[in-house]
Amino acid sequence: MQGQLLNPPMAKAKPRPQDTVEQPFYNLWAKDNPVERLLASQDPFLLEQTKKKGVPAVEVTPLGAFYNPSFEDHQTLLWEAHEVELLWQKKAEKLQLQLTLPLIEQATT
Repeated sequence: MQGQLLNPPMAKAKPRPQDTVEQPFYNLWAKDNPVERLLASQDPFLLEQTKKKGVPAVEVTPLGAFYNPSFEDHQTLLWEAHEVELLWQKKAEKLQLQLTLPLIEQATT
């Protein structure tokens, strides 16, 4: 116990820039992904899912919603959102028409 008090453990030195290993950057969504190349070379039996997950998978956003989408992908996403909004608007107008009371002149007595 006294030995530990007299000789406290040395603090670990922070890694300096020359001590760190440089890893090359790659595009995660590129067709030629190094991670996928590693998985392609493995045995398919090891890659099979043995048990279903209790949590559903994360929903992947459409191409136009990424951080830096191409112009065409973004326009396609906007068009799809526009179509959905038109459907909602038509449903709301139809519901509003059904719920409005007729005018006094048009009402049956």
